[in-house]
Amino acid sequence: MSATKINMGFEGYESARIKMDELFFIWLSQKSTAKMIKTMLESVKSGGPIDPIEHPSNALFSTMTSKYCSMPPKSQSAPNIDAGPVALEREKSRHKVTENEPKSAKASPTTNRKAKQIQHKFQNTLPNFFVLNEGGRGRGFPLQSGKFEFRRKDIMEKFTHPNGNVVDDFVVVTKNLCGFPSFFNAVLFKRILSKYGSGSSKSLMSEGRITLQQFCQFWRDEIEPFDTIERFFRIVKKPGKNFIGKDDFTPYIAELLKYHPGLDFLQSHPDFHPKYSATVTARIFYTVNKASNGKITLRELRKSNLVSMFNKVDEEEDINKVTQFFSYEHFYVLFCRFYELDSDRDNRLNRENLRKYGDYALSNEIVDRIFEVGLRPFEPEPGAPSNWRDWMSYQDYVYFMLSEEDRGNETSLKYWFTCVDLDGDGRIGHVEMRHFYDKQMQRMESLGHEVVAYADMVCLIWDMLHIGNRPYITLEDLIKPDTMKISGVFFDCLFNLSKFIGFEQRDPFSERQKRADPFDADWDRFAYHDYNRLAAEDERETGDNEGVDIDCADEWVMDDDRQITVEAPF
Repeated sequence: MSATKINMGFEGYESARIKMDELFFIWLSQKSTAKMIKTMLESVKSGGPIDPIEHPSNALFSTMTSKYCSMPPKSQSAPNIDAGPVALEREKSRHKVTENEPKSAKASPTTNRKAKQIQHKFQNTLPNFFVLNEGGRGRGFPLQSGKFEFRRKDIMEKFTHPNGNVVDDFVVVTKNLCGFPSFFNAVLFKRILSKYGSGSSKSLMSEGRITLQQFCQFWRDEIEPFDTIERFFRIVKKPGKNFIGKDDFTPYIAELLKYHPGLDFLQSHPDFHPKYSATVTARIFYTVNKASNGKITLRELRKSNLVSMFNKVDEEEDINKVTQFFSYEHFYVLFCRFYELDSDRDNRLNRENLRKYGDYALSNEIVDRIFEVGLRPFEPEPGAPSNWRDWMSYQDYVYFMLSEEDRGNETSLKYWFTCVDLDGDGRIGHVEMRHFYDKQMQRMESLGHEVVAYADMVCLIWDMLHIGNRPYITLEDLIKPDTMKISGVFFDCLFNLSKFIGFEQRDPFSERQKRADPFDADWDRFAYHDYNRLAAEDERETGDNEGVDIDCADEWVMDDDRQITVEAPF
């Protein structure tokens, strides 16, 4: 007799878990269950043992019978007349054992006293699971320091003028009272005036004043009921929306450009202000918006450090020290790389432009997939052509470059997984890996490199990522905490020849140095070195354009054509 093959997979686990949860809640909602739990709790409080009352499975069976069958439930005390002789004998023996069991002894006074002490201790230490009108799913608790009565004196001290505060006097209110960055001042002032004040829109900033009464109303509506994260969320998003959109950050970044001391040099270059703002916005969404849909929810904001980074850039005079989101050096690297590829200066890239990235490091196959299915969280710009997928905007390029130069984060791995998953089934199998790696082998052979066989590459990746015997890789395999930092090697093998060869020929000493350097991420390391390279090239070009110093007679000589040349130092 052949053995039946049993499928031990977990394909139905999710549906089974849902059904078990449903059955549990049905059982929990019964009156008999509540009575049983109440009796057990009373026994625990009195210090006595828990008496056997009723097995939960019997109550659950009765519930299910009444819910899903037309027949009424059978009595749980009477024997089952439909059962056979063996079942009846088992039922009789069960009742016999129960009758012969000794009765529980009455708890001693010492036991009762200890039970009451334990109960009193837990009542004083364990917080309530739910408090009406406080917190809840997706939101924090109102801060005690945010209550109006608690801050009344501070508010009164900031509004000394009888007619209210103008925008310049409102900075201390924005930062010290509300807890927002100082560059939020103008936008916050305008928001309060438009909702609680009066006057035409043209005179809001020039002649408008916020009175104490208006600010108190704003405090009760937008500050007192919420915690720090939700205050930030409600101020930045548009009124009536439940998410932060791409354009919502623009006025705040414009104020940052105007007042931050680390960006003073950009005052004479206003053309770069929109590019810097677009870069900061794209980097924020790349890190915070895990859904990659161009909408930052309150839940996503809570899981990020965006609010603390806004406060940090407000306090830090050297903006390049705030490497997350705001660093000018990082913006310089991103924009210059885009500018080098944009040969026709139309502020967008096509396939031929992108193939030049990294000295043609990417294969043609992956470039095509980037344009076809690569993550693009933002809607096309107004006036974009109908075939907008054939073009890449600057913010889409920021997503691409951040994903290419730092594959140690979830957004990057999701970006490349989507591109390599040809059939969109959530698995990368051998057919898809062969599709990309065959081109890699051809490129290695044409450039004279030692060709790494496909089987050797698969063994390497399977061992690194602990795949086991499965013939495919999932996104969950790549984003596990113990493998996320090295998962990018998988994609290097498939379509980035330069990084793959660099990995094969890596120096252990340089790897140790890399782990000891001060950079937190591969992107920070890449941006630092690339900025120095671009700055050195810019200095050389500037020196060539400015000409030579004629006074340095010892270093320069005339050739036969009376042209100044550099004399060799040897």
